[in-house]
Amino acid sequence: MLDNISVVAATPGPRDRINIAETAAVSQSTTFSGSYPVSYGNDGVVTNFMHTAGDDSDGSYTMTFTDDRSIAGLNIIARASYQNRVGNLAHIYGANDTLIETVTVNDGILNSLTSSQGYWSGVRKIVIVEDSADNQPLNFADVEVIATGEINIAGIGNASSSSSHASFGVDPQAVVDGSSDYGSSGTTWHSAGTSDEWWQLDFDQGYSLTTIEIQSRSSFDRRMGNTLEFLDVGGNVIDDYTTNYDYQTATDGMVTVTGTWEEVFGIRLTDANSSDTFNLGEVRVWADTSLGPVPVPEPSTIALLGLGGLGLLRRRRLAR
Repeated sequence: MLDNISVVAATPGPRDRINIAETAAVSQSTTFSGSYPVSYGNDGVVTNFMHTAGDDSDGSYTMTFTDDRSIAGLNIIARASYQNRVGNLAHIYGANDTLIETVTVNDGILNSLTSSQGYWSGVRKIVIVEDSADNQPLNFADVEVIATGEINIAGIGNASSSSSHASFGVDPQAVVDGSSDYGSSGTTWHSAGTSDEWWQLDFDQGYSLTTIEIQSRSSFDRRMGNTLEFLDVGGNVIDDYTTNYDYQTATDGMVTVTGTWEEVFGIRLTDANSSDTFNLGEVRVWADTSLGPVPVPEPSTIALLGLGGLGLLRRRRLAR
């Protein structure tokens, strides 16, 4: 029997706001005195600034993606007290430098530039330019590229590992570099030990995940670990998926795990009790911004009154 149930309605709309600026290769027309590297323009740190040369009144900042992206918005965040240095125009290009649209940039702390169609599809390059009439260098704190649809967000995560091999596959971040080279040392990761090893990818916010793709190092399907864990904001395990990533389960060296996991702040692959070393070629983490309404609130926001005993309504994180 239920006396009363109070339910707070969810708000329809995209679940996640995903900034993919850090996945782009960047360049700029000039650099001011060598003190402001181009990477400061898309590093997500508003106290770092990109800066073209002082006499470069036609400055430009270019972001190039390796494949087609669907973009919902572009935010250019000004350096404090220099709102007139964020550019005048942003050119959106598709493949083969085909111009998709040009949008006007307005001076301010934050420019929220959005497509009149709701999104730009097939985006390969974004070029922010300063008008020579302004007689100002291009000098802003950060640019955000807000993606839409299903997106591989692995490249914006921070990778770490229990150990790394001294000479082969030394960087755990190489696993999310987007490379299709699954054999070279510079594009793979290799543990130093032989048991109880782990590789982890952390995000600065929670995402709604749909698919995890785990690609082995070339010719080493049996070294992909045995447990995939999904982590919340505190690093606690939300759900886990345990299997043996060997030649029997891998297709072309890749294992694909699908489901629906919400508010995920990180994933961890472990190789517990294995007698072999731990290798990874590439990991892709697919998030979907178009899954629909925001999830119904957790049980703490739902009041259940007049029950003979205490019951908890729990929402499953995993569907498979």
